[in-house]
This record gives sequence, structure tokens and C-alpha cells, in this order.
Amino acid sequence: MPYASSINYNAYKRRSRKARREKLLMEMGGKCAECGETDLTKLEFDHKNGDRDYECNKLSARQRLRLYAEEYKEGRIQLLCRSCNGFRNQYYHNNAGKYKKGEPF
Repeated sequence: MPYASSINYNAYKRRSRKARREKLLMEMGGKCAECGETDLTKLEFDHKNGDRDYECNKLSARQRLRLYAEEYKEGRIQLLCRSCNGFRNQYYHNNAGKYKKGEPF
């Protein structure tokens, strides 16, 4: 292993994941679709219709980013800041009976 310790290796992996995430965020426009927030640390990936066909938690960070990139090209995902995403999710859960799975809200 070219790293002196696992601490150095873990730091390298964190920087690498952060760089890949930031690159994808910039490719997707780098701002919240609702309010225009541009702080990359506050941006989240959001499924427009609330539909996920897979378990994100079972995927590695690299696999998730690849999946998000594919879904963005298909128009199924958008960037929202934490605040807008939280409001949107709360609205959906409060009105869950009014929407069918896969229907945009």
C-alpha cells in the first residue's frame, strides 16, 4: 500500500469522493432547482417523482453517483438544497394520499 497508514488512505478516499460528487453537481448545473442555492455542500439529489426502484443504501458512493448521472440525463432527478428538499418531502408526506407512486408532485 503506497500510504503510510490507513488514516492517509481514508483521507484520500474522502477527498476523491468529494471531488467526484462536486464534479457531478457542477455538470448538473450546480444550483438548487427551486431557490438557486449554489453552495455545493448544501445541494442534494432529489427524484422528481419520489420514485426509487432501488435501494441506494446498498450501493457504493461511486455506484450511486453513476446512477444519479444516468437518471439526470433521463430527466428523473434534480438538484435541491437541503431546505427545499425538506419542504418538498414534508409536503409529499403530508399529502401522500393524493399522489400515486411515480406521479410528479
